[in-house]
Amino acid sequence: MTTPDTFVVSIFYPPRVKGQTTPVEGAHIGVPLNAYDLVSDGKGAEVKVDPPLSGTLKSGDVMTLWLQGQAALLSAQAVEDPDACIFLRIPTGRLQPDRINELYYTVERKRQHIGTSEPALRVLYNAIRPGLKHQTRYPGGHSELALVLPDAIKNGVGADFVSAQLRVSYPYCRAYDRISLKCNDEHLNVSVSKDEAPQPPNPGSAAPTSILLTVDRAFLDKARRVDRKLSFSFTVTDQLGNGPDPDTPWSSVQTVDENLGGH
Repeated sequence: MTTPDTFVVSIFYPPRVKGQTTPVEGAHIGVPLNAYDLVSDGKGAEVKVDPPLSGTLKSGDVMTLWLQGQAALLSAQAVEDPDACIFLRIPTGRLQPDRINELYYTVERKRQHIGTSEPALRVLYNAIRPGLKHQTRYPGGHSELALVLPDAIKNGVGADFVSAQLRVSYPYCRAYDRISLKCNDEHLNVSVSKDEAPQPPNPGSAAPTSILLTVDRAFLDKARRVDRKLSFSFTVTDQLGNGPDPDTPWSSVQTVDENLGGH
C-alpha cells in the first residue's frame, strides 16, 4: 500500500527538442541553428516533456533539465498540472559542437529524487554552417563554395559525352552532408560519405574539403534547353538541416555550351 509520501521510481521518457531533425548519424537527434542559436527570443532551444502515466507527477514536483558532464542545470520548472506538458530551455552556448551532447531531466518531490529520464537523448549540434559565410560584398555566388568543372564539360559538352567527374570544395565539410548540384533545372543530390570527410561529432575544419561528383549523359540530357547552354552551381546542407550563408546559399554559376544532339 502506498501513501501520499511514498516515492515510487517511475519511468520518465526522453524529452523532445522543438525543431529537432531526425534521423542523424551518430546521435538520436540533431539541433539545427534555427532551433537553437537563431530562435527569436534568444533564449535557446525549446524542450518539451510529455506527461508520464497519470498519477506519476504531482503538483509542486520540480523538473530540471541537464547535460551529462555539466554541473550547472539548463533550466527548471515546477509542475502545475501533472497531466500537462512541461516546457524547458537549452540556453545558447551550452550545447557543444565537438561531442555528442547527452540531454536528460530529473524530477524531484519535496527535494527528494523520484526519477530520471532514460535513455539520455543523444544530441548532435553544429555551431558552424557548412561553407561558412559568404566572405565578399559582391554578388554572384557564395565565395567559399568552389565548383571546378573538368575539361570534358568546361570546354563544351559534345555528342560523344558519356560521363565526367567534377569537383566541389568547401570549408566545414562533414560526413553525411548533402550536396545538391544544379544543372539548369535538374538536381543531382549526393551524400558525403564517412570516408570523404570527418564523422560526427568532429566539427569539421576551416580548410576546404574536396568531393568528387560524377555527372553522366542521362543527367545532362534531362537538363538540356533550347539555347544549348548548361549552367552549373551547387549548395550543401549538413545532416542537421543547416545550409551555407542563407543570403548566398549557392556557388557561382558556371555556364558551358552544349551540343549533345550532335547538330
